[in-house]
Amino acid sequence: MSTATSEETERGTQARIAELAKDAFGQHALTVMGPGRWKCRRPDSGTYGFYVFIGPGAVMVYGDIGEGIFRMSEPEDGVIPWLRGAVESPDYLLGKLRAADVEDGKQKFYAGDALEWAHQHYVDTVIAVDENDPNAIARVGGDEAKRATEFFIDVKEADEYAELDRHRFLTMANDAGLDDMYGVAMGPSPSALWLVHALTAFVRLYDARASQ
Repeated sequence: MSTATSEETERGTQARIAELAKDAFGQHALTVMGPGRWKCRRPDSGTYGFYVFIGPGAVMVYGDIGEGIFRMSEPEDGVIPWLRGAVESPDYLLGKLRAADVEDGKQKFYAGDALEWAHQHYVDTVIAVDENDPNAIARVGGDEAKRATEFFIDVKEADEYAELDRHRFLTMANDAGLDDMYGVAMGPSPSALWLVHALTAFVRLYDARASQ
């Protein structure tokens, strides 16, 4: 049984990990271990420490924050410039990450976003607004409105009982006649986000060292 609830949203998770990463990596220092190899950690602790290796077409990061391999088509001397730009676009960077390289894959189902989507679908389908009078609203009848209402009620109930996982959400969506739902409520997983923040810290430390 899933323990996902409406408290879990992609936005909330990203904000939480960003705040944790700020503290986790704020005191890290960069040590060159050899060509294309670095160690990033606090001088007095290995907590949240990690290693970065680069080679032709690849960046590997591993350590206390997990591990992952990011692949691209750059030659070895182009990997750092590529990474410098990639960390500015986390979605792009995560697209280069092998899903098997992080504990929970690249993506996660967020129950809170699923509930929000179901509610918005209900509002858009069931509530009619008079364009000439935004304050005049009415309920729409018919089979589509009925399905949207039942879908929202089912999703809300599953969330309240902490049983709203991706399989159940997609099953309920299919029963409601909704198509193309596979990307709904999916976002970067926590493990993947930690890797993005680690590489962002690495780029910051690398550039600071290069400017000395």
